[in-house]
Amino acid sequence: MNSTYSIHVYPFPETVSQPLFERFLFNETSHLKTQAQPGDQVLTFLLEGDGFTHARLVIFVVNDKGMSPRRATFGGIESYPEIPSETLLFFIQGVLDHLKKQGLTRLLIRSLPDGLNS
Repeated sequence: MNSTYSIHVYPFPETVSQPLFERFLFNETSHLKTQAQPGDQVLTFLLEGDGFTHARLVIFVVNDKGMSPRRATFGGIESYPEIPSETLLFFIQGVLDHLKKQGLTRLLIRSLPDGLNS
């Protein structure tokens, strides 16, 4: 099932081709530039398959901590509304595995409020 998907990690700024989800303003490159601080490493994780981007998560790495967002109301995972939960879990596990290999000990993800998730 997940053999049709791949997880790619890009340094900031990234290019998202053919997203299947509504993009969040706070995760757009122009806004991310306002959040970044000197010395931050910014990583963009994309779940791609069939020529489309199914999910995206932007992480700011500061020392041993990952944050999404760095300085905004919310960031978090953007994903195709019809994505199967197993596929989303595959993506999240891939992100966690990558960050753990980088030596991160903490991760904070602030997602959008439920009222905005329509």
